[in-house]
Amino acid sequence: MHTARFCCIVFFLGFSDVISVVDYKDWGLPDNETDVNGIPVGKYFTALERLNEIFQLLNGIKTNNSETRRAHSDARRDESIANDRSEVQVPPMFSPYLFQGDILLSEEQLDEITSHAERRLAEKLSPGKKSFNPLLERPRRRWMMPIPYVFYSGDGGLNMARRAMKMWTDATCVRFEYYRYPPQRSAYLKFEASSGCSAAWGLQNIYGPNNINIGQGCGTAAVVAHELGHTLGLYHTQSRADRDNYVFINKNNIKYGYYYNFEYAPEPTVTLGVPYDYGSVMHYEASSFPSYPGLTTIVTSDPRYQTTIGNRQELSFYDIKIINLAYCNDSCSTRLPCQNYGYTDPLNCFTCRCPTGFAGTLCEVVEKTETQCGQHEFDASEEYKSVSFSGTGNCNFLIKGHGRKVELVIESYPSYQIYNQACKYSYLEVKYKQDLGLTGARFCGRNRVQTIPSSQSSDTVMLIYKSNQGYTQFRVKFRSDGPKQATTQKPSTPPTTNAPVTTSETTSTSTLTTTNTTTTFTTTTSPKETWSQWSPCSYYCGGCGTRQRYNPQGNVESEYCNTSPCPGAYCCSPFRLSFIYGKYRCLKPFNSGPPPRDGQSKIESNFVKFINGVDDKVLDEGSGTDLEAEYTLQ
Repeated sequence: MHTARFCCIVFFLGFSDVISVVDYKDWGLPDNETDVNGIPVGKYFTALERLNEIFQLLNGIKTNNSETRRAHSDARRDESIANDRSEVQVPPMFSPYLFQGDILLSEEQLDEITSHAERRLAEKLSPGKKSFNPLLERPRRRWMMPIPYVFYSGDGGLNMARRAMKMWTDATCVRFEYYRYPPQRSAYLKFEASSGCSAAWGLQNIYGPNNINIGQGCGTAAVVAHELGHTLGLYHTQSRADRDNYVFINKNNIKYGYYYNFEYAPEPTVTLGVPYDYGSVMHYEASSFPSYPGLTTIVTSDPRYQTTIGNRQELSFYDIKIINLAYCNDSCSTRLPCQNYGYTDPLNCFTCRCPTGFAGTLCEVVEKTETQCGQHEFDASEEYKSVSFSGTGNCNFLIKGHGRKVELVIESYPSYQIYNQACKYSYLEVKYKQDLGLTGARFCGRNRVQTIPSSQSSDTVMLIYKSNQGYTQFRVKFRSDGPKQATTQKPSTPPTTNAPVTTSETTSTSTLTTTNTTTTFTTTTSPKETWSQWSPCSYYCGGCGTRQRYNPQGNVESEYCNTSPCPGAYCCSPFRLSFIYGKYRCLKPFNSGPPPRDGQSKIESNFVKFINGVDDKVLDEGSGTDLEAEYTLQ
């Protein structure tokens, strides 16, 4: 940063057409600084105040910029007092002058975020006029591997940074390379031990340093891993476009002047089909930027997940998966038939990367731990059964309903918890959603009997118990909502018969409609025989999944399923994303054939964007234009 002294800047507020004077010191910016990550302070704080104003207008909050500046001045005073006492009362990831507390934006990103907020406000003021965002399909920049990094500190923070990097390299194809001196005319990470914890969002400077600060209070390797997540391109989870389906932002509890930290992510962001995960290391904690310490600003729509958000202990399964999708999706040429929402491991194409609690080549078994946990798998019936454990250790327990949903009564769980913070060291995690890759609801603190009715559960439940304290325990009762369903399983070998079995073979055909979400390919038909039920689809969107059914003769039928485009607008091979009659659709070439007999297809996510020269235009409804182009993250 440059070091020239001045106290204030006159700037123009483009929307409200007024002149205002801002003292940038009110925002807590260190003395003598003239820019924030290369953005002139005048432009930077003008944008932040405008984002605050837009958030207030969108949410019916009275606007008052003088109150905003006073709030930031108070925050700076609180931080100064904390430093004088050698305490960190202001969370290091919640800097009063950085976007969302810890994100270093480039000037281009700041412009995009401000423009996106302006469009949202314009759409609210003129509901009948839907504005088009030309940035919607713009691909993000990504790093080339390995990522060079240098370290500018002698306080021992290098070991913390390397532990954080190891969290990513152990599970993804992301690689880092240490340089004693900065590489010439090349992008690199620059670790500094300045105040707070913050990082550049994605690759910003392709010919120089991209800053990441790991100062006092960063605490754990997972906190630094969070900042590395920003560097790799991840945004905060609670800012996703679909966040209102999962959390409620209590604006009444947000500290005045900090509303911009809860804006939605700008539209160029994509989820790559990864669902909203309460346990993501990128999710805010429940009490973020509160007007008074301890107030809840983020409320989960499912209250059982309230003490799950704010995890800063480990990367979640989907944190790892989204980075693998962005950086490692071409590592393996084939896809394994992974179970329980696992996927082919880009570090070993012959095994699956499994959700927490599962193990095995295909994620088909419960993960065993060093703790003597006893029985690991249980079959639910119509009568209550129970599972329990006490003491220190890590244990995984799988409850199977065999086609019937499981009801749970959580009678006790570890009691240790810091008020209004995520469960950290001792808790019971319950995965009761259909997607077993999602982080489960984590229970800790004051014990209250928790009931999860079968109507809100699934037929497979994973319990994960973790505790570093000897006096903790858990106990869960469970039962199914009906008798075990009879299913026809694929026999390991065809049944022996005295006469040959004759089947009539038919040519594989395909039928594609725009109203159904399943494309069927009949590979073998055998009249006058009973087929099993279709297996669950292995993925929920984009034609990425397949399902199978079997008959007593050992024949198998496979079909692609869930062919609606994934969030972020992408489809899996062999499907192609097309924009037809005003809607995205996953279309499959008619000559591509059925799925492989093992029910798996080569997964090559075909990210699609509008071709150059068209992305800034609104296509007329019903134009039927098919715009296909490879969409790569770059």
